[in-house]
Amino acid sequence: MAVRVLGGRYELVAFIGRGGMGEVWEGHDRVIKRRVAVKLLPHNRRDTSGAELFFREARTAGSLSHAGVVTIFDLGQDPDDGTLYLVMEYLTGRDLDTVLREDGVPEVSTAVDWVAQTAEALQAAHTAGVVHRDLKPANLMLTLDGRVKVLDFGIARYIASTHKSSKVIGTLAYMPPERFGDLPADARSDLYSLGCVLHELLTGSAPFRATDPVALMAAHLNTVPEPPGRVRAGVPAALDDLVMALLAKNPDDRPATAVEVQRRLRERPATAPAPGTAPHLPDSAADPEPGTAALTTATATAPGPDAVPTPKPEPGPGPATGTPARTRALSRRTALRLGIGAAAGAGIAAAFTLFDQNAPDRKTPDHKSSDNASLLRWRYTTGDAVTSSATVAGGVVYVGSDDKNVYALDAATGKKKWAYTTGRKVEAAPTVAGGVVYAGSLDNSVYALDAATGKRKWAYATGGVVTSSPTVAAGVVYVGSDDKNVYALSTTIKNSRT
Repeated sequence: MAVRVLGGRYELVAFIGRGGMGEVWEGHDRVIKRRVAVKLLPHNRRDTSGAELFFREARTAGSLSHAGVVTIFDLGQDPDDGTLYLVMEYLTGRDLDTVLREDGVPEVSTAVDWVAQTAEALQAAHTAGVVHRDLKPANLMLTLDGRVKVLDFGIARYIASTHKSSKVIGTLAYMPPERFGDLPADARSDLYSLGCVLHELLTGSAPFRATDPVALMAAHLNTVPEPPGRVRAGVPAALDDLVMALLAKNPDDRPATAVEVQRRLRERPATAPAPGTAPHLPDSAADPEPGTAALTTATATAPGPDAVPTPKPEPGPGPATGTPARTRALSRRTALRLGIGAAAGAGIAAAFTLFDQNAPDRKTPDHKSSDNASLLRWRYTTGDAVTSSATVAGGVVYVGSDDKNVYALDAATGKKKWAYTTGRKVEAAPTVAGGVVYAGSLDNSVYALDAATGKRKWAYATGGVVTSSPTVAAGVVYVGSDDKNVYALSTTIKNSRT
């Protein structure tokens, strides 16, 4: 039964979701007898200029004809209440934000394939003069046959132009720094957002994880992000370089076009260095000969059960990640030099065959096996490796992560209740006592957090990193530190040092 009929033609059958760009419904086209998706957009009926802008932007986006862009069938304004709506093809699948939350980070080659498809769609849009302005995983739909479709072209500009209370419309975690200066977005702004998406697909988190909006804006403007290869083993050096080029603060230092991004993602490396290495060219390196690779891709062999991980080499001179950027931005010449030789049309399988250099006699569990599927109850993906043991109390799992957070997760569903960010990694298991979570961090501090809300009660600074789990007894917290001391702290400490 239809909830509502728009324009006497489109039945709204079932509510799908709501976001900053409006509501999305499953619909039915009475005329053509087909299933459609209908997006309802916020609008003041008296604002005729806003309606005109909507129709202009929607028509421009609707003129795009590309397999990677969702097809717009119709647009209109309901005569009953003035609601603006877009009628689009109905897609069966999940957006990449949902995929990350439900499945965790994909294989490197899969992430590259998805982003390469997105870059191809962006190139088609940019050639037509259309900039997305709000590219993020939630606007990338993965269909059941593995295709990526870009959603909401042209809508961000309409929202930005009709919401006078804010000059910046979009999603902060993926927004290019030039947008915070109220500068117009262009194709290179979409490429910055694409770099944020690629970083998240490779590591599980966007480049900057600040929860405060002001801090997040400052990070986009001033902080050099951490290359994905430092967070996840097996990321090729060339891919690290591409991510860092896409995330350059100055638009002139990013790849010039989406087609260049797609080429660098699709091409096959000429050679590979010895396993465990990830070479980066210094700025002083000579330009490569035409047709040769400027960077080679590191191989990743499947580790055996007793294998010791080979540490990645430290990068050469340059700005440290996670710190304010130096005044010299990555030049475009350097960004181009960091690319590798062209191999037009090379597929993803060819580009990443080096990752399949497995020893045939190594028997490792298949994460896609039916046994694994029956064992797994839920999985929650943090922003980095989890080396802390988990503590369970009152139906809640408390665990630390190398992404600097202490997490509280529902033990039955894995749904996040809260996360508290410390200054560095949390490697030891948290301790729960009397409704308080006690956790040590490598930022030299011990934290007392409310178990229900995650709100900090106090923090005590020791003289060294805290890698041990606190123990609580008779109103006292006992904990050791790398400064060779054992501390006894009152659970109700008032004069804390932070």
